[in-house]
Amino acid sequence: MKKLLLLFVLPLFVYAKEVTIAVIAIHGLQTALKEWQPTIDHIQKALPQHQFKLVAYKPTEVFRLKDAIDAKSVDFVITQPAIYIELELEKGVSKILTMIKHLGIAQFGSVLITHKKSQITQLKQIKGKTVSAVAPLGFGGWLIGYEILLKEGFDPLKDARVTFEGTQINVVRAVLNQQSSVGVIRTGLLEKLQKKGFKGLEQLRVLNPQIRNDFPFKLSSPLYPEWALAKSLDTPHPLAVEVAKAFLTITKDSKAAQSASYESWTVPYDYQPVHELMQNLRVGPYKDYGKVTIAAFISEYRYLLTVVSMLFVLLIVFLIYNRYMNKKLYTERELKNKALNEQETIFDLQVSLLFVIKNHKLIHANKAFLRFFGVTSIETFNKQHPLIIEFFEYQEDSSYLSTKLHGKQWIDLLLNNPKEHYKVKINKTIFAINLKELSAEEGSYIVMLSDITYLEDSKVYLESQIALAKEEIREKEKELFQQSKQAAMGGLIGIIAHQLKQPLSVISTLNNNLLLDIGLDNYDPQDFHQKIELSNQNIFIMSSTIDDFRTFFSPNKRAASFLLDH
Repeated sequence: MKKLLLLFVLPLFVYAKEVTIAVIAIHGLQTALKEWQPTIDHIQKALPQHQFKLVAYKPTEVFRLKDAIDAKSVDFVITQPAIYIELELEKGVSKILTMIKHLGIAQFGSVLITHKKSQITQLKQIKGKTVSAVAPLGFGGWLIGYEILLKEGFDPLKDARVTFEGTQINVVRAVLNQQSSVGVIRTGLLEKLQKKGFKGLEQLRVLNPQIRNDFPFKLSSPLYPEWALAKSLDTPHPLAVEVAKAFLTITKDSKAAQSASYESWTVPYDYQPVHELMQNLRVGPYKDYGKVTIAAFISEYRYLLTVVSMLFVLLIVFLIYNRYMNKKLYTERELKNKALNEQETIFDLQVSLLFVIKNHKLIHANKAFLRFFGVTSIETFNKQHPLIIEFFEYQEDSSYLSTKLHGKQWIDLLLNNPKEHYKVKINKTIFAINLKELSAEEGSYIVMLSDITYLEDSKVYLESQIALAKEEIREKEKELFQQSKQAAMGGLIGIIAHQLKQPLSVISTLNNNLLLDIGLDNYDPQDFHQKIELSNQNIFIMSSTIDDFRTFFSPNKRAASFLLDH
């Protein structure tokens, strides 16, 4: 029978665990233990299978409470909102219930009071005055009121004289004795003191009064949730449920509620407004809120910083390379501009008409070209004459290019017959025409028109003179066979010598082409050699011809014998 009973009782001992409930002692350790022990007794009675223990910590000794939580020696905490937020953020505690105070109110705020004899009627008048509060981390007795004054536009810690009195009763007395201009206390205190017959309360004035139908106490601020019952991170969930149910059985008539000055407990309120207030004030766990240390920043964003650093290095390398390339391009551009300027000078110094066309449209011309056509710019020329070929007049001579015979094919004709000497006639002026393709830009050509009008007129004159000379020779041939023949031949040689100036003009034109090619740095070495050789051949032939004709009938010429081949 004893063994059977042991089997039933043993699980209870195995499951039984000492459950520690910590409470924040705002009125001292002994007072807290006295006020809250009835609550622990109530829970013990409701949950006899557990052993409950009460411990108290001063608000200034929260660090000891944190160590106890780390050591897993505290299971539940009864605390005011600010300390709850600190434990929630740093130790992972979580709220399970919210306290309901007198008249069924589960929220509270701050009351800002001043003596009626003071001149202070508005919050902005507090600047420069003395302000009394409970403690630096007192929630209703300082922090809520502190935020109100900050929103008013000044910081009382800098723009006023703040003193901390330790208790809310001391704050009220400091204001009544006019030792302090303004006091910050928790809501409900004035009503509680009045109920107890505290004297002098009628001499106090509430600043920034707020009227709310759902809140029966004097108020100067927004409302925040009351004290919280929270469980530690390692507290089993089933145990938390049991304890929460036990707290919910406490009524306002119970000894537990009356001893600790509350009525009951309810489901947890939203403590986010407390978070926001502490963030704004940068107190408690939010004292460094918004501040980023170099070490923390590097630790949190080390991978991003590594990538950024690499990108920064690449950017520096790119900028250095880009600067080098820009400098190089600038130098090349300067050299190119210099070369272009030199080419432009050479271009304009030419007596011949020079122009550049692309897709049969004029894009550049020298000064001689513009003067000849009587225009001041290429744009003006293009507006009046879309194509240069329209100026090429028709001639029966096949060596002349013309609009009628060649149209836009004149370029191909010149390209395909580079050794032919083509001419064009424009406004009674005869030009030798030469064309070169520009390798720098596809479809572009440079054209040179060299004036040979005088040479052509001389040719016609010479041809007529030759005909007359021949006729004269025929008429006097019989009478002056020897002497007249020599005289006629001498005159003929003079005429021939005069006529040979035309090939010399061609040679001059070839030389001008060569000079232009050299100036533009756009010539073909083989073509260059062929033109020089051609010029030399013409010079040699002309020289030989002149010499032969000048000595043919010389009286001092000696006769020579020779054999005829069979």
